[in-house]
Amino acid sequence: MRIIMRNILKCIPILFICLFITACPYESPVPITPPSEQLIPTLLGKWVIAGSDRDYVQIQKLNQFHYQITNFDYDDIGDNITKTIYRSHSSTLDRDIYLNISPVDSEKETYFLYKIEFQGPDSLLLVEVTDRIREKFFNSIELEEFVKKYKNLSFFYGDETVYIKGGE
Repeated sequence: MRIIMRNILKCIPILFICLFITACPYESPVPITPPSEQLIPTLLGKWVIAGSDRDYVQIQKLNQFHYQITNFDYDDIGDNITKTIYRSHSSTLDRDIYLNISPVDSEKETYFLYKIEFQGPDSLLLVEVTDRIREKFFNSIELEEFVKKYKNLSFFYGDETVYIKGGE
């Protein structure tokens, strides 16, 4: 019995690690800030996921304040492609830039939140705001204050993805 309990206790940390690895971005009914920032010209174009020769996103101007982000995701065989379209706008807090990304075909308005960092003219780091945040916000003012307060803490972020600027 002790051996079984010891083995179970050894597995618990592994289960927690698996939960953290499979975390999703924070989902909010409101953006960090309403759309009011001009588009970032260097963000427009084709961005390929580093280490992938097929999966990429195409970022285009939708209007004065919004981007249209089209995600092209190939299956493992490479025969089928899933195309998902999002609307996005940026929110700059201090010097940090966040994207408020909303699925176009969603029945309810929802935003996934990501921090972006340019690592040069042709490289972009996309860092998700983690779904381990339990607070819920129903207006952008409260969400913005929360992000400002906790954005420098490591628990605030989840998965990171590097994108390389591809051919137009």
